[in-house]
Amino acid sequence: MKGGRIVEVKAPQKGLFDQALCEYKKYQAILIVSFVVAIAESLLRSLSSPETIVYFIAQFFGFASVVLAICIFVEERNYANKFSEAENERRCSMLDNALGSKYARTESSNYYDTDQIDKGIKKVLANLHESCIYTSAEAKYMEKRQCWIAGVGIAIMLICAYIGLKNIAFSSLILEFFLSYIIVGRCLDVRSIAISAEQIEKDACQIWVDIENGIEKNLEAKVFNLLLRYETALASAQIILSDAAYKACGQTCLDEWHEKVKRYHIG
Repeated sequence: MKGGRIVEVKAPQKGLFDQALCEYKKYQAILIVSFVVAIAESLLRSLSSPETIVYFIAQFFGFASVVLAICIFVEERNYANKFSEAENERRCSMLDNALGSKYARTESSNYYDTDQIDKGIKKVLANLHESCIYTSAEAKYMEKRQCWIAGVGIAIMLICAYIGLKNIAFSSLILEFFLSYIIVGRCLDVRSIAISAEQIEKDACQIWVDIENGIEKNLEAKVFNLLLRYETALASAQIILSDAAYKACGQTCLDEWHEKVKRYHIG
C-alpha cells in the first residue's frame, strides 16, 4: 500500500489465508456435491420401485449423502480453525505495527501506509482507518459478483421448485441449496462486511476531526471500540476478501487513503 501508485503488496499473513481459502474451497466443493447427490437420490426414489436397479442406486446415493455430511462437518471445522489462525495473526500483526509490540510471527512494517505516524493509539486508528477503506471497497466489489450468482441461483430455484412442485423433497433440497452459505448466505455476509467497514471508516473520520480540534478525551476507548467493531464484523462473516477484489480496487483505495490523510491531517 506504499507510495503514490498501488503496488503488489502481499498481506504478511497471506500464506495463512491461502491455507484457509484452500479449506473453504474443499468445503464448498463437497457441499455442492452433497446437494447434487441428495437431489439425485430424491429424484431416483420418486421414480423407482423396490428391488429395482434404480432403487439400489438411490440407496447408494443415500449412503453417499451420509459420508458427504461427515466430510462437510470436518472441512467446515478445518476452515474455521484455519481462518481463526490467520485472523489472529493479522490482528496481532496490525497491533505490532501500531504499538511496537511483538505478538505476531509475521512482520507488517512494509504493509500499512502509515509510517508518518508515531507508534501509539493514533497509529492504531490510522491502520484501522486504512484497513476499513480497503475492506469496504473490496467487499462491495465481491458483493456485486456474489449478487449475480445469488440472483441466478434464486431464478433457477424458482423454476426447479415449480417443475418439481409435486416432489416436496426435491423442491426442499433445491431451496436449501440456494439459501445455503455458499450462495445467498455468502452474499449477505459480504454485504454486512461492506456496510460495517464503511460505517467504521466514517466514525474514524470523526475521531480525526476531534483530534484536530483538540478533543482527545477517551481517545483510546473510542479507537478500540472501532477496532472491536471491525474485528467482530470480520470474525462473524468469516469471509476472505479475494485477490481479484484487491487488484480491482487497490489504486482507488490508495488514492482515497492519501486524500483522507491530507484532509484530516493524519500524521
